[in-house]
Amino acid sequence: MQPDEVSQREAFVALVKAGRSVEEVADSFGFEPRAVERILALGNLLPRIRTLYRGGEIDAGTVRHLTLASKSQQKAWLALFDDEGASCPTGHQPKAWLFGGTAIAVKLVSGNLALSTTLLQALFRKDDQQLVDQVEHGTQRYVGQHLRLISRCF
Repeated sequence: MQPDEVSQREAFVALVKAGRSVEEVADSFGFEPRAVERILALGNLLPRIRTLYRGGEIDAGTVRHLTLASKSQQKAWLALFDDEGASCPTGHQPKAWLFGGTAIAVKLVSGNLALSTTLLQALFRKDDQQLVDQVEHGTQRYVGQHLRLISRCF
């Protein structure tokens, strides 16, 4: 039986602290380096969120988005989670909740290719590698078009 991602993270952190690179850890466990980075990102979560995830009380999609949240946003999310009368964002919903509703603030990233690339990678991770590759290639026009399209999706 394969350990859960929270247990994997603990093992990965120990190896990284011992001096192994993400690539070496990935090779040792048969993972892609991005998968190891995604699992290590669980360290950005408050311990209670990791415990809820380990216990199966919240799903992987929710956790992936919460790794992008600040500690204060995570605390606010936990308050919603604990409030039986509140509607707590789960699955894909935390993405919109974290970025302030239904649209990405394009004015924050327009004209800044590095920030646009970082934002797109955070949003799409491995889900749309072609988009990330095109953005990294540096086509400002492509970034502008897709930021407008993306802003309609949230």
